[in-house]
Amino acid sequence: MTIEPQPIDWSAPPYPAILRGAVVTMGNFDGVHLGHAALVKSTVALARQIGIRSIALTFSPPPLKLLKPGLPLHFLTTSSQKTVLLKNAGIDHVCALGTNQDLLSLEPGDFFERVLCQGLETRGIVEGPDFHFGKNRAGGIQQLQKLCQQFGMNFQVAQPLQACGAPISSSRIRQLLLQGEVGLARELLGRSYSIEGVVAVGAKRGQTLGFPTANLEKVPTLIPGNGVYAAVASMEGKAALAAVNLGPNPTFGEKSQKVEVHILGFTGDLYGKELEVSFLEKIRGVVQFSSREALIQQILSDVESVKNCGKKTGIRDGGQSHE
Repeated sequence: MTIEPQPIDWSAPPYPAILRGAVVTMGNFDGVHLGHAALVKSTVALARQIGIRSIALTFSPPPLKLLKPGLPLHFLTTSSQKTVLLKNAGIDHVCALGTNQDLLSLEPGDFFERVLCQGLETRGIVEGPDFHFGKNRAGGIQQLQKLCQQFGMNFQVAQPLQACGAPISSSRIRQLLLQGEVGLARELLGRSYSIEGVVAVGAKRGQTLGFPTANLEKVPTLIPGNGVYAAVASMEGKAALAAVNLGPNPTFGEKSQKVEVHILGFTGDLYGKELEVSFLEKIRGVVQFSSREALIQQILSDVESVKNCGKKTGIRDGGQSHE
């Protein structure tokens, strides 16, 4: 896992010199999917045309955490993951504003002047046609264009990227993941969806069955829908195929939600270590088996399914057990 970046105090302009005088694109960028990557590409292109840097302006914590504090929220990326992905997409710098109620209360014009003009000294803006900003999302793309004209900024509208007849969006990807459609989500993300967590001590039932599992806890992002998945487990630069069970264990009467990762061919101790799990495809749903033996036979079949999936991705099982 990477360390969370330190947000900038939006109310104390000007911002650091490296962030000023650039072409800016703004948003939550949750997941940094292919639509976001296309927006970044347009932003970078305009910046290169002018001969200046490109900036992705985002918010930490995400505004919804303050606007709807009692609502369970499931994000696709942490702030640090988002920063890495945006830079991988080609943006020069990421500016994360520290979100508070004062920032969320700024009217669109005030946000534009205080953050984009005084804080960032912005020279150009690129956004999609459905972009909104300011208090209650009152500012739209037409107001943004007028403000850019008023302050002499370059302005471009980037058309949203579509897949299967609909725009690519973070909410669409979340829904796919909750349905277990990790393959379709991968097509919209441009990469396999992954989660990160810390390996904790579990019931060690997997070990007694002959299939030890790493029990993942403290996962800060959305966990896909219940089921058994083919995945890739990564730690300290090494990767191996894994069978991942998400959800309860009804065969043994366990109702609690779990993330259990069986890394093929792995032996060793992972307790307390950080593990990343990237999902390849869903193998089956959660099933209550009539006996231990029936469960073991199904797990053997699941492992073979994971290996077959690995052949398609060029990833092999290997490594060492984790219990």
